[in-house]
Amino acid sequence: MPTLTTQTVALADISTNGYQRDRKDSHVDSIVNGFDITQWNLPKVVASRKGGYRVVLGQHRVEAARVLASTPAKWPFPTPVGEIECSVVHGLKTEEEEARLFLADDRNTKRLSPYDRHHAGLVAKEPRALDVQGAVDTVGIPIVHKQRHQNGKSLSAIGALNNVWGMGGRALLDETMAVVASWPDSDHKRTEGYLIGGLATVIAEGQTAGTWDRKKAIRRLTRAHNLPVNIYGEAMKIAAGTGLAFNSYHPYAAVLRKQIG
Repeated sequence: MPTLTTQTVALADISTNGYQRDRKDSHVDSIVNGFDITQWNLPKVVASRKGGYRVVLGQHRVEAARVLASTPAKWPFPTPVGEIECSVVHGLKTEEEEARLFLADDRNTKRLSPYDRHHAGLVAKEPRALDVQGAVDTVGIPIVHKQRHQNGKSLSAIGALNNVWGMGGRALLDETMAVVASWPDSDHKRTEGYLIGGLATVIAEGQTAGTWDRKKAIRRLTRAHNLPVNIYGEAMKIAAGTGLAFNSYHPYAAVLRKQIG
C-alpha cells in the first residue's frame, strides 16, 4: 500500500524525465520572476527503489527551485540551499504505477473556469478583470457564467474579452464592445467569442493603419446582410473553403475586413 510523507529532498536527487510534460522555459521563468512563498505548493515525488526521486506533480516548480538555488543569497526556502520539502510517495513498484498516479493527479486537478477567474480578479482588483467588467458595463451587456441557449442579451465569452484586453487594453475593449452593442440583441451570434475576437483584430489593424472609423464601421455592419448571424455563416464558408480553423478569429476577421471596407 503506497504511503505519503513530507520530507526534505536534495534537488540533485530529483529527476524530471519520463512521463512528465515537456519543460516550458517560459513557465519556469514565470515562477521564478513572480516568486511568492505563499503561492508555493509542495511538489509530489515518488521515491525510487533504486534511489532518488521522480516528479509526478510540480515539475516546473522543481525546475524553478533549481534556478533559485543558483543564487544562494536569495534562496527563499527555510531548507538548506539546494534542498526543498516535497510530498514523497513510497511503495510504488513500477514506472507504470507512477504514470498512473501522474494521470490521476491531473484528473483530480480542477482548473478555474474563465468566469470564476474573472470574478476572483474583480475582488483582487486586477486591471484586466476591472477593464473587462468596465467595458461590458458601459454597453450594458451582462457577463454570465454559462448560456444554456446562446443569445445576444448576455455574454459568456470571457476568454475572448481577456484576449482583446491583451491585444489593446481597455481602449480596444471599449471600441470592440461599442460595435457589438450596435448590433441588435435579438441576434444570438453578436456575443460569439470568435466573432468578438475577429472584430477586435480588424479594429486593431485599422487603428494601426490610421483607417479605423467607428461610425462608418457601425453603419456598414448594421445592414441586414452584415449582421452577426450572417457574418458567422460567411466565416464558416471561408473556413471550409480555405482550411482556416473555424474555431479561431481568422475567418471572422476575413469577413469583417470585407464588410467594413
